[in-house]
Amino acid sequence: LDSLAQHSWVPTAGPNFGGPISDKASADWPCIIFGKDDGRYTPNALFMAVKDQNVPGKLCVAGPPDEVAKLKDPLLQALQRKCGASVTCDFDEYDTNQDWDAVFQNTSVTSGAAAF
Repeated sequence: LDSLAQHSWVPTAGPNFGGPISDKASADWPCIIFGKDDGRYTPNALFMAVKDQNVPGKLCVAGPPDEVAKLKDPLLQALQRKCGASVTCDFDEYDTNQDWDAVFQNTSVTSGAAAF
C-alpha cells in the first residue's frame, strides 16, 4: 500500500460483495477501493475489518503499533457504550496476534447498529 501511495493512490473503502449460495455456503469477494490522495497521506495505514462470518461480532484492527495502542482503549469504551459491556479486546483461535494487532469481540457494527 505504501508503494501505491507513492503514486497518490490510497485505500478509501473496503466493501464486501457476494452472499449466500445455499443454506450451508456463501461466496465473498472483499475489495479495496483506491482513490487519489488529497495530500494527507502518511505511510501509517490502519486497517479495520468487520467479521460477521464464522464467529460473528468481531472488529479486527491492524496497523502501526503506537497508533493501535492509542486507539485500543477509547475504541473499546465506545464499543462497550454502543454494543454492551460484553465487548472485549481479545484474540481467539481464528483471529490471533499473528494476524491482527487487536480484535474486539461481541461487537455489532453492521446492520444498522450505528456504533460509529
